[in-house]
Order: sequence, then C-alpha cells, then structure tokens
Amino acid sequence: MPKLSSKIKILVNDAEAFFGARVMQVTAPGGKSRDSLRLHFSTHSVIATRRASEGRGRHERLILSRMGQDCDAVPMILGQRGAWYFQQDAGARRLSQAVQPATPEERLTLARKAIVGIFEVQRSANAAGLVEDMPRLGATQDWIGAVIDKPADLATAFRLVPPPLDRTALLRALDPPHRCFVKWDCRAGNAALDDDGHLRWFDFEYAGQRHGAEDFAWLIGDEVWPVAPRDMFDLISAIGADYGAGNEAYLDYLALYSAFHIVQRLSLIRSEVLSRGWLGMDRILRKDDVGASPLLAIRLCETGAWCAARHPLSAPLAPFFEAVGAVFAATMTAPDGVK
Repeated sequence: MPKLSSKIKILVNDAEAFFGARVMQVTAPGGKSRDSLRLHFSTHSVIATRRASEGRGRHERLILSRMGQDCDAVPMILGQRGAWYFQQDAGARRLSQAVQPATPEERLTLARKAIVGIFEVQRSANAAGLVEDMPRLGATQDWIGAVIDKPADLATAFRLVPPPLDRTALLRALDPPHRCFVKWDCRAGNAALDDDGHLRWFDFEYAGQRHGAEDFAWLIGDEVWPVAPRDMFDLISAIGADYGAGNEAYLDYLALYSAFHIVQRLSLIRSEVLSRGWLGMDRILRKDDVGASPLLAIRLCETGAWCAARHPLSAPLAPFFEAVGAVFAATMTAPDGVK
C-alpha cells in the first residue's frame, strides 16, 4: 500500500481493529476531496465516510440504520469508529458510468432498476416512520420563489428574454401538501451496481420530506442521464402504480418540478464552465462532476423543453429551453465559450 497520510493511517488502524482484517488498499472513488473512501480487504471492500458536517453524518446514519435491514436498495451501516462510519459497498460501477455504453434496451432496464430503487427507498423510509423525523425541504416561500426566479436569472446571463411565468400560481403549485420521504440528489452518480447487477442508492446526508416526485426529477434532470424523458415518465407511471403513485396528478407535478430543476442544473453548468471551462466526458463520469459539456447541456435543454410543455404553468419555459440550447450550441464553435 502506498504511503498514507496520518489521517488515513488512523482510519486504516481503526478499520482493521473493527473488522479484524487487514486493509490492503485505500482508494477515493469520488476523488480525494470527497467525504468517502473505499477500503479494500482481501475478500471484499467497504465504504468509510466522514461528513464535513457531523450533523449531516448523524442524519445519514439515522436513515440508513433505520431502514437498511429491510431495504436492499440502500447500503447497510456496518459500524462506526470516531468520526468515520462504515457502510456496505454499493458497488464499483456508478449508474452514471454503467448507462453510457449500454444499448437502448439496456438503458431502459437500468432506468427501471433506478426507479424501482427510488420507490423502494421511499416506501421503506415511510414505513419506518422516518418521514416524521425528516426536515421539510424547500419549505419557505423564499426558497420556492428563488426557484421560480431562476429562469429570469439565466435569461439575463444569456441575454435572452425572460419567460413569462405566473409567479403566484407557481408559488402554490410548487408547494404541494403531499408529504413523503425524499432522498434528494438522486443523480445517476449516486447509485451503483454490484457484481450481480443489483442497484443501490447512496449519499443520504441531504434527505428530507417533500412531495416525493422530486427524487425522479433529480434523475430526469441529471445532465449525464441519457434516457429520454418520455420513457422515464412511462416507466414511472407503470412502476408507480404499485406504490400508490404515477397517476396523472403525480406526473403533472413531476413535469412541473423537473422543468424548474433543469433550469437549476443549466445554471450550475454555466457556473462550472465559467470557473473551470468545458470538461471531457471521462472526467465528468470518473469524478462525478457537474456535466460541463455543451452536448450534455444541449440534451438537457431538450429534456427541459419536453417536461415544461407537459404542464401549463411551465409551458412558457419550453421555448426558453430551446433558446438556451441554441446558446450552448453556439459555444461549440465560438472561441470564447459561455459568457
């Protein structure tokens, strides 16, 4: 094993004492700056996590410990030593990596696994009573208002005409009364497949309660996710029938929230490009980075336009997404890139 920092040496010693086995190697699946490391033993591997905020770590441990025994769509908590806690390794292949080279039919199979996994996570958490212990996400009118105002901000940045939105109606529509556990941050990079092809979702430090469809919006609005929104809605509708979801009202809210979530992602892509420039796909997938690629941004605009057109309150965003997509397309040949 290469030379380790003093912090990692302590972790390795603690892990070896806890598991009674020698750590053969330590790797950083998301990069050295991330919160989790993979500890390799001779027969298996585990994930060691230390959140920058102890409160976030305690929050995640509570969730996984309460539902890990009954939900195989999440990793089990194995124990804790000091600030580090150990989780079952969900798998070495992130969903974001596995879906890229897959055939169209294989992509639908992976999408089906991801959707079933999200529903299972929500069902298990709700059954365990976790929703009552979760913070309400996006609970204030200020938070919702900022979401509604983001298209105008992006339009200003790109010198486009802001889309005409019914702010009053949107403030009501984006604050639904339904309460469900949500994992949040259900990007494809936060799920993995093990050697048997079983999918698990990980990273629960931001979980809370809201409508429930937001988790699917995170996946649909993930710029690296290549499955068409129409296919995603069809799958969510069919699978959701077994979970008391997926009806028209549910899908309407999903379309509305997805459209505004995608604006957030496009704004984040722009910020990343201004900060670091365009990134290659290999780097994006390997580091689970923001998809700062013009091709990904253009495809995301197409997804946004489809979702927006499905709901009358977000319909004005459809031509706006087309205009933003044209801006990103122009940057592919412009020497100065995104401004």
